[in-house]
Amino acid sequence: MPVENSIRKLHRRLTQLRDGLEALRLNASHDGPAAGEHMLVDSYAEAAQDAVDWVERAAGLAATARREAARSGGVAAAKESLGACNGAVNQATKLFMNVLAGHEMVGQMAAFGEKDNGKWKQWAECLAIAVPECRRGFLEVDARLLACWRDLSSLNGSFVNVRATAVGQRLAATDPHRFHEAET
Repeated sequence: MPVENSIRKLHRRLTQLRDGLEALRLNASHDGPAAGEHMLVDSYAEAAQDAVDWVERAAGLAATARREAARSGGVAAAKESLGACNGAVNQATKLFMNVLAGHEMVGQMAAFGEKDNGKWKQWAECLAIAVPECRRGFLEVDARLLACWRDLSSLNGSFVNVRATAVGQRLAATDPHRFHEAET
């Protein structure tokens, strides 16, 4: 079934992203200055662990969505699990973009690498390499999520359209080839 295959691919991408974030966390916490030696490094490692946790939660929810999609009559439960998965991915993405890959943090880590005659330069460079790899992972997960939603929405042949009016919005489940306004 295409939906199960899409969700399986999403789960694989989430697992790869988790591995990349875990490598980033390990690099920050174990290969750099000792814990407690520098607050910037500690907070970076904690943020990386939080991102790993969010992605692990998303992977678990994706696995649940796949099981529900395979079950007869499980489409609604699959959509619910996929929605929760999407929410967890959004939390991990915000944390990654605002903290781990944020311009200010990346600059501070590079500056930290230059301290003490470049003692931590190689460590900071490893972090700088890992961040774009994780960013690509997030983009791949986003693409897989979109494919999952597309496949799930096509299961019963209906799509959701949003139409803005002067009064508000009208939502209507429609045949993919025709648009019907919602009853008000």
